[in-house]
Order: sequence, then C-alpha cells, then structure tokens
Amino acid sequence: MLFSITLIALIPVLIGIVFGKIMSDKVRQKEINVAASFPRDVLYFLLKRIIASYIFSFILIILCIWLLKPVPTQGWLRTLYAAILFSVQSPFVLLFIYTTRDKKIAGISLSAFYWIFLIVLPLGLMVHHPWNYFAFFSQFYWIAWAWMIRLPLQSLICGSISLILTSITLSILLKYLKKRHSI
Repeated sequence: MLFSITLIALIPVLIGIVFGKIMSDKVRQKEINVAASFPRDVLYFLLKRIIASYIFSFILIILCIWLLKPVPTQGWLRTLYAAILFSVQSPFVLLFIYTTRDKKIAGISLSAFYWIFLIVLPLGLMVHHPWNYFAFFSQFYWIAWAWMIRLPLQSLICGSISLILTSITLSILLKYLKKRHSI
C-alpha cells in the first residue's frame, strides 16, 4: 500500500517536470518570446500547458489506481477525491520548472525542494508519533491521509490542509514570478 501510494504521488511530479522542461525548451522559448509582446497570449500559453498537465496527470493517476488498487477499503468517491488532489500538484511542479528556466542552480534547488515533499510521504506514513511531524509540511502526506482515513470529515480536513499547503507554495512561487517579471 505504501509503495503504491508513493508511486501514484510520483506521477504528478514527473508529469510536471516533463511539461516544465518542454515549456523551457529553446524552441518553445522562442514561441513565448514572440507572444511576449501580447501578455494575454503568454498567459493563454501557460494556461493551456497547466490544464494539459493536470488532465494528463489525472488520467494516468486514475489508470494507476485502477491497476494497483492501493487503498481498496475506500470507495470510488474517495479515490476520485485523492486523484484530484494528487493531480493538482502537477501544474505546480510545471510552474516550478518554468520559473527557473534561465537559472539551472535555482531550478535544481526548487526541484529538489519538491522532491523532498514527495520523499517525506512514505517516511511520514512509516514512522510513528512524534517523528511523523516532520512530514506535516508535505502536501503529499496530507493527500495520502485524506485518501486512507476512514471518517469523511477528517478526510476533507486532510485534503483542505493539502490545498492550503499547495496554495502557500503557489503564493511564494507567484511572488517569485512577479519579482522576475516572468508573468
């Protein structure tokens, strides 16, 4: 179960990295530079890529869940909820990669930061109190609990915590983007 959940959490990270690298490619960069004279076109370009990464991630996660059945005790609605929460992570990885397209060191450090979010998922689920507190900063940890926990209200609370952590990460990223004038 732990391996399956970690594998499913890995899907949006890998898709975000792939889509981010594609957007950062020099050929794509020329398209963005041409569209830069029209800021609306740049936002439209980014929005298309974000939606595509979300949809692709969602489809792969659903297929992986169907094949692995990591949490068989939960019904289809809870599984759909977890798939949506996991898929939301893909656009954020994409934005991490895209914002650091010019600076390799910053890109590597931000990617490593997101990999840390993923690595603490199995560690946080394996260790007992109080050591699991070290995983509380990871949205993947809270998504896994939202999926595994039996009570619906607690599941919604864990999912909300995950979305709050994702929003905090996004706000930091948007401040970084505005500071660099990339958006």
